[in-house]
Parts: sequence; C-alpha cells; structure tokens
Amino acid sequence: MDSKMGKNLNKALISVLSLGMIVSMCSITVNAVETDNVANWVTMYGDNGNNSITPDTVNDAERLINGDIIATGTFDGNKVTGIEQAKGKSDGAVMLYDKNGQIKWETLIGGSAADSFNAVTEANDGSYVAVGVSQSNDGNLANLNKGGKDGIIAKLDSNGTLIKVVTVGGSDADELKAIQPAGDGGFIVAGYSHSTDLDMNGLNKIETDRDAIIVKIDQDLNIEWINRAGGTGGDKAVKKMDEFTSVVANYGDGSYLAVGYSSSSDGDLEGFAHGGKDAFVVKFNENGTKEWVKAFGGTGDDVFNHIIRAHNKKVSTDKTEISSSDIDNGYVLTGTTNSNSGIVGNEEENNVAFTLKIDSNGQVEWTTSLANNSKTTGDYLLAISDGFLAVGTFDTNDQDFTGIKTYGKEDIYIAHYSKDGTCLNISSYGGDGKDNPEGIIPGANDDYIVYGNTNSNSGLFEGKLKGKYDGFLASLAGTTLEQYAEEKYLVPVEAWKANEDSLSMMAPLLYKDAYVEKIGFKYAVTIYFTNATIMGTQVSASTLGEVSYEKNGEMIAVLKDEYDEVTQVKTVTLEVDDLDTPVKLHIDKAMGDIRLSFSSKDMVETTNPPYFAPVEVEQPDFKTSWKVNIGGSDYDYTDDMTVLKNGNIVAVGQSYSNDGDFQNLLKGGSIAYINQYDPKGELLKTLTLGGTEYDSIAYAAKVCGLDDGGFVVSGGYQEGVYVAPTGDFAQLDTAGTVHGQMDTFIAKYDSNSKLIWMSNFSGSANDQVKQIKATDDGGIAVLIETNSNDGDMENQNRGLYDLVIVKYDAHGKKVWQRVLGGKNIETSSSGLDILSDGSFIVAGSLSSKSGDFADVDWYGDIFDCFAAKISATGELLWTKAYGGDRNDYCNSVLATSDGGFILMGNTKSTTDTFAPIGTGYDNAYVLKCNETGETEWVNVIKSSEASEMISAIELEDQYVFIGQSRGTDYDVTGLNKGSMDVFIANYEKNGTLKTIENIGGSKADYASEIMVLNDYQISLLVYSESNDGDFKNLNRGKFDGMLMTYDYRQKADNSTTDKPNQDNVNNQNNSNVIETTNSSIKNSINTGDDSKIIGYSLLGGTMLIILLLTRKKYN
Repeated sequence: MDSKMGKNLNKALISVLSLGMIVSMCSITVNAVETDNVANWVTMYGDNGNNSITPDTVNDAERLINGDIIATGTFDGNKVTGIEQAKGKSDGAVMLYDKNGQIKWETLIGGSAADSFNAVTEANDGSYVAVGVSQSNDGNLANLNKGGKDGIIAKLDSNGTLIKVVTVGGSDADELKAIQPAGDGGFIVAGYSHSTDLDMNGLNKIETDRDAIIVKIDQDLNIEWINRAGGTGGDKAVKKMDEFTSVVANYGDGSYLAVGYSSSSDGDLEGFAHGGKDAFVVKFNENGTKEWVKAFGGTGDDVFNHIIRAHNKKVSTDKTEISSSDIDNGYVLTGTTNSNSGIVGNEEENNVAFTLKIDSNGQVEWTTSLANNSKTTGDYLLAISDGFLAVGTFDTNDQDFTGIKTYGKEDIYIAHYSKDGTCLNISSYGGDGKDNPEGIIPGANDDYIVYGNTNSNSGLFEGKLKGKYDGFLASLAGTTLEQYAEEKYLVPVEAWKANEDSLSMMAPLLYKDAYVEKIGFKYAVTIYFTNATIMGTQVSASTLGEVSYEKNGEMIAVLKDEYDEVTQVKTVTLEVDDLDTPVKLHIDKAMGDIRLSFSSKDMVETTNPPYFAPVEVEQPDFKTSWKVNIGGSDYDYTDDMTVLKNGNIVAVGQSYSNDGDFQNLLKGGSIAYINQYDPKGELLKTLTLGGTEYDSIAYAAKVCGLDDGGFVVSGGYQEGVYVAPTGDFAQLDTAGTVHGQMDTFIAKYDSNSKLIWMSNFSGSANDQVKQIKATDDGGIAVLIETNSNDGDMENQNRGLYDLVIVKYDAHGKKVWQRVLGGKNIETSSSGLDILSDGSFIVAGSLSSKSGDFADVDWYGDIFDCFAAKISATGELLWTKAYGGDRNDYCNSVLATSDGGFILMGNTKSTTDTFAPIGTGYDNAYVLKCNETGETEWVNVIKSSEASEMISAIELEDQYVFIGQSRGTDYDVTGLNKGSMDVFIANYEKNGTLKTIENIGGSKADYASEIMVLNDYQISLLVYSESNDGDFKNLNRGKFDGMLMTYDYRQKADNSTTDKPNQDNVNNQNNSNVIETTNSSIKNSINTGDDSKIIGYSLLGGTMLIILLLTRKKYN
C-alpha cells in the first residue's frame, strides 16, 4: 500500500481495539483537547480521508462578535464512509465553533468531483459567504460548472443552511482565493483565471495563461464588476503566471488592494518585472479601475501571500476635521522570496520569509525578513495593539531561528513585530511531520487561534491525526505570543558540586555561557550541555536525563528540556529571580547534583542565543571508485537501476526539481526521470515522463534491462483527482479506461532510448507498481499493489489491499494476471523475482487469514511475512508464511542460484521463524529458503534502534545486502554516521555475517538498490538529505539521489573491458540484472512528510486500526 515516497523503518503502528471501545469512528471533527504547556486547546478537522491533492484542512477563519469562530476549508471524502453530508472526492466545508473550539455545526457543499473553500467572511446580515474552487457539476453545483475548474461563492445563513451558490469563471481553470467585506454590504473577491470567455468576456483576455482577477459582488452574490491584472502568455502561453492571493478593502476611500505574484514582463508588469515571479500589489478604485501597480522582487521567485491595513496614524487632537487620508497609514504585506537580489533578496537563494510596509501610494517604508539555512515562508499577518503577528513555516533552527525549537519536517512559527518592523519574539509549534498554517485570528479568551492543516501526530497534535492530513485550530496563550525579552545577555556560567565549593565532574559538559532573557522582573536562563571528555571517557549529552531545579525551597521541573540530535546539544531553560544566587540542579542519570554559578559582572548584551553547528561525521568515508549526484535544488528521489547490454546504467526515480540534472524539464508537480550513465558514472542522457497540470504527479519506480539492449520502466502517475491523464500519459486515456488516485504505467524503450510502447494498469483507487521482471520470451512480469475493484481490477478485489501479478508480452499486451490476497491487507515493496525453473516467487507482508492465505501458518500480532510460488502461466502453486510473536515485514525477495530464494526486511519477533536469532528490537533480517519454501537459515543484524534490509545480490561465494539503520551498538558499534545510514552487509552462503560497512552523512540517508556492474564492481543507488560524510558537497537540494560504484574485488589483469554482470550468478531471467529493489513506501502526494494510511478490517471479532507510517514528498 505504498503511496509514493520513501523508506519506512516503522512500517506499521498498530492498535487493536475491541468493537465496544470504538466511538464515532467516522465523526468529522475531533473535539477540542486540552494540551499541557503547548496550547489551551487543539481541535482537529477531518476524518480518515487519504486524498493527495485536496486533504482535510482549515483554510480560513474569522472570530465573530460573540466569540464564536466561523471557519472554512476542505473535507477529504476519499474512501470515507458514513458521513451523511459528504458528496464527492472532496467538499467545501463551512464550520462554526464556539470560543473553546467545540463545533456547533458544519455544512459540506459540493458535488461528486473535487470542491474546496479557501476563505470565508461574515456578512452584515449575519450570514456567511465562502469562496473557493469547484470541479463538480452536480450536487449543490448542479448545472453550474462552466468548464474545468470554476471559482465558487456560497452563502449560508447563521445556522449553516445553504442559501445560494454561484460559480465564477469560464471554460478553463478559475479559482477564488480571498474575500473581504466591501463598505456597501457586498464583497470583494480575488483569485485567478485561465479563461477568456463567459464571466471573463470584456477583459481583453485572449490567451489561456493565468491572470490575477478581482471581482466585486453584491450581497446577493451578483457580479457587479470584474477586472484582471498581469501580462500575457507571450509566444508560449504558460499557466500559473499571475495570481492574487489576498485582498484588503480601504473603507476610507472605497479602494481595494490585491496582492499576489506575477511572472509576466508585459501588460501591467511592463517595466516592473525583475525575474522569475515578482511579488506585486495592485490598487483598484471602488469601480474596479486600476490606479497603480507595484512589483517587488529579484532574479528568483517573490510572492506576496497576505496583506493587512497598517495601524492608523496618530492625528492631532487640535484638528476639527479628520479625513481618511489623515489616518491612512498604508499597508503591511508578507510573503516568501528566494531571490538573491531586489528589495528583499538573500545571498543564499533559500526561501526566506519577508514583511514589507508600504504607504497609501505603494512606496516602501521598511522591509524585514526571517531566514534560516534552509527554508522559511511568510504566510499571514495579524495586527495587534503594539505591532503585528506574522505566521509562517520554518524547518531548521539557525540564523534568525537560532534557539527556536523545531519539532519535525516543517513547523509553524509566530513572530511578534513592532509597528516599525522590529522582531521582538518568535514562538514555534508543531509535530513530527509537516505543519502548514493558513492564518491566525484573535480569540475570545486572551488567546490567538492559529489554523491550517498537518500530517503530524506528536507535539501540538499528539494522538490526534486521523487521515493523511487533518485540518486544525489551536488556541495559543496571548501572553506567550506577545511577551518578549526586554534585555538579552550571554552570562558566563559554571557547574559546581552541590555541597562543595569546587567544580563538578560534570563541568566539562556545561557550555561556558548561559543565554539570559530579562522579562519583567524575572530572568529566563537557558543553559547548554555538550559532548565532553570526562576522565578520559567521551560522554554524550544525550545520556543526561530529565532536569529539575530548586526554586523557593522545592525541586521543580525546568521550563524546557530538549536534546537536539543534529547538534548533539541538550538545552535546558529555567526561571530565576536574580543572577547572583546559585541554582541547585538535579539531572537524572548524572554524577550527582550541581550548582549553577553565574558571573553577572561579565555578562554581555546579545541578540541571539549561542549557535551550535551540526556535528560533523567522523567515521571514514566508504571507499568508492566513483559517485555522482542525481538531482536539483528541490526533492529528488532514486528508486531503481539496471545495467544494459552495453554496460551502461539506467537509474530511475522522481524529481520535483527544475534545475540541476533536470534543468527546465519539470512537468507538473513532479516528473518520472530516466537517467542513463556510462560505466564510469558520466551522465549520457535524461528522459522524463510527466503531465501538464500544476498538480500532475509522476514517478518512475522500477526498471529492468532487456535482451535486445532496451529496457522497461514502470511507475505511477496522477492528474488531480480522478482526472484523465495528460502530457506523456495522455495516450493512456483510452475508451473504457478508469483513472483513479494513482495509476501504474509501463513503458518500453529500445536500445536507443526511444519509446516503443506504453501501457497502464488502473482503477479508481490506488494501483501502484512494486516490481518488474524481464522474462525469457521477451515480455515482462509486473507486481502491482491495488485497492481498486474496477478498471483492470474489475470485480477482482479480495480485501483492503491486494497484490496482482500481470504478465505482458513483448508488445505490451496483457497475457494473464493473477490476484493474490485475502480480506485484509497484503502489501509488498519489491517482492517479485524469477526462480531457476522459470516460475515466479512473490513475497511481502500479509494480514489476512483468508483467500489465498487461508491455510498458511499464523504466527502473531498483525503482519507476517509470506512467499508464494506462481507458475509461468499464472497458477498459484503454494504459499508459505514466516513470522513470530511481533510484526514481521518483508521488503523484497532474491531468487538464488540453488533454486531457492531469500526474503529480507525487518522484524521484532523472537519466536517461531526468528526464535534462534530474534533480538526484540526492530532489526534487519535475512531469511534463506529452499525451493519448496522451507527455512534453511535466518540471520538478524542486531542493534537497539531500527534497521531494515532493502535489497540484495548474489555473487559466486557470497550474498551482498543493502539496507538502512539508525543503530549505534551491538553489530553496528562504531559505524554510525548520522540519524539514518545506509549499510552494506556481506554474508557467506551459509548465513554467516562477514562484514558491515555504513554509508552516509549526519542526516537521513536511505537505500534504494544494489547491483553487480561488471566482473569486479558493485553499484549502489541511495538518496539522502546529508551534505557531509560520504555525500560531502554533493547534495544540491532537499533530498538528492546518489549513484556510486565500488570495487568488490581486484580487476583481472587480462580484463580489457568491463563486462556487465559477469559474476552475477542468478541473472538468468533479467538481462544480467538482479532486480530486487528497495522497500520504499512510495507516496504520490505532493504535500508533506509523515502521513498515515488507515485501514479497517474485522479479524476474529476485533477491529484493527492499521496505521502505516510513510514518508511523504513535498511540493
């Protein structure tokens, strides 16, 4: 059940609940929950939907005069049942909450396609008006669709009853992003349009490029006027050119200011364009006539995301008449830039959040920015009494975010600015995944409500996530966000023994300076513990336990106690009344209590806490003959590789980059790439496959070489939600074909890399390729994981997720297909190979005790491993299960030269199959079986942290495995390089572990594939976010692929050429290639990092809630 992306060390988090314990499993909204020390309350919005493009979210909210909160967003109805109001793939949602986050009512508006609301406001008659986007032409939108996507405007009464709904646009794609009340009781709305007809008639728009639009409607939703801003598409009309993201009304003169971005260089932007996207602001008078246009930016992309009115000017009390111009103090705007020039440029060309103040004529008065070494965004502004609150995202705590806590992949920050743009304070919130704030509003309890969506299930959202993404509202204490340090100092500090006037043995661990913030009459003191050598022994700060300190005669918990794995620093914050009195400190697992002694006479003023650089990798590099980077500045992933008849290497994967190896090659959200290299690692050519829409997703998952010198590539593609394929996949939109969430493509290329044919396997749900194998007759066998019951799976679905093996001939025609499954979940990562007798061996993880697995042994917990032998004609010959008392997962299978096979993956079991060697930890295993599936030997690589085996090759005298591990002890003692390492393990053929070597840097590194390149070299395919260690100065972006080759033995003296795969003894069916590739759970989603796929099933009268944890790709 993988959905495109990444490795999965903890493949399943499984809870077993009796039916009597389950309450309201399909309720849309989780009740507000008190959250200690983080938020007053957190309310989640959504159900267990798993939509990639339109997940559950709260996109906008507004506080009402009675303290209630009107909110709007998207309800993800994908695979959700039992929700009476749900109509389609996604619905626009309008919700009313009380001041404590308890829902009062909810209304879903839409049809059978994808619909969503982006913004909402209260009308002067007590009704509510929401705007967004719709693809439906039925349900609430019956006969309203004008073509493609339309802007949608809906009006509801105070009880949530739909009064009226209208659409805005033409025959192309249109969307409304923002709404504000106008002074006359109507509304001003902003967004974009690709259309040239219908509502866009009369705007002199002749091309289907994207223009920013502003629409004035009356209180009955009738259009009064429309205008557009931007340029033309030029010689080649390009979508996503000009867009308004926010609008504000000036009630003094009746004008409107709309902001967004433009990539045009003509039209309204003539003479203003700077390069890439420019942030632009346009002023319209009350009749919609443009008064002026201003653009800001540099050579990269600059975007305005939000605009608000600045605080009014102070006016002399002597004036008897005050006009609007007397108090008009302009506007404050926020956005994101990656330009290295312009008014808000940055040298690093990272994404940087910026805030900009303009006067009423659009002249800049001041700018400020927030940056780190990776990415920050500026998303929303709220005016407060002494300045502004700015909301956005960040992912590393350095530069302006030094000392600010990070929680996961992407966190929320809230910055407190003074009226002149001085940053007074930054607070952070989040969980282990990606947290996306959409805005912030004042609450009714001296609090602020931040809202958006998240895929986190820890921190602020601990135990609350239900779907892939959920919307949220979180109440944050106003004092936390508004307070700021009046003074900041670095103060020397020492650790003394608790009861003696001498330094403690722990003194070397304590960093020399404390960071002190004076807030009112109190001091917030932050101290730092770092790694140190004590009595000749290296002591890690990670070994220190929980910290408490003495205050008013009793020991209490410190305010903050955190350990950062990247810097390996433990940070502790406590509050004291003065800096002259020593403070007693107790640390669990430490060498006695200590006293903190401060030297206040030597303190110095500062603006930021001390900065601790990430710990560098100290282990020696893995020795390679050559290694090359694969990628650009965004997210790039490797999946598989093969060696062609001519010795060249083909590596495939997925890229979100439009530079580096993929300069100007990006199509849609992501592309499937096919890179060909010579045997020395030189890139020869790059092929890509992709759609044409902004949300088109494509990836290449598997590749195999053919005897004719060509190769076959397979992967996935998705076009929005249930939209017909476009671009390179348009040829797959044939009569009777069903297109779903993620479909599989199979493409054959000849020896000149020319596309010969393309086929697909698709249904209305997820159909994802797991492995492909070349067969002796010139055809291929494909392993697919599916939960469809139509299209190519018409009436063949057996359970929640099935596996299906499909045999194609050399021309791409389907010969036969065989479904393998029971009523629950059967899943695989790369579990298909061809045995020496020409039959197929299929392997994976099973949770069914029915169907094809009714007669196999059942070992324990939820998942066991399985192997199934399928004849060359598709007949199931036998099935076997393997496991123990815990969950066991099989990633891939390798057919061996003796007629048997090897399973590999990870397990926690210590009984049955794994009784001889089980450790109880989540460890990588190797399981050797004979030709009938009986176990010959089993081995585990032991460590106290998680690891898994990914892929393997067979040489004449040994097996070589590739995997990944977080381990630092037992079998991997002294090998660890970072938070996740790739490892290479060599086994004798009797199962004896010979050697282990780690490959990686200080961050996360993942294994994809291993293969024999020639008679003395092995090639490895990995992907990594590290830029040190083995990947020093190679990584170009967020994640990059890496192709590397090492010598496993000395090259023969008489060898004049590098013969492909000569020593690969079991390559009989694979054109000299071992195709046992990675265990990645691949996710088609173009939004965010850890997500959950939820399955429900009844097993023995018990309901299982199976949460499969996967890594998600980003935009």
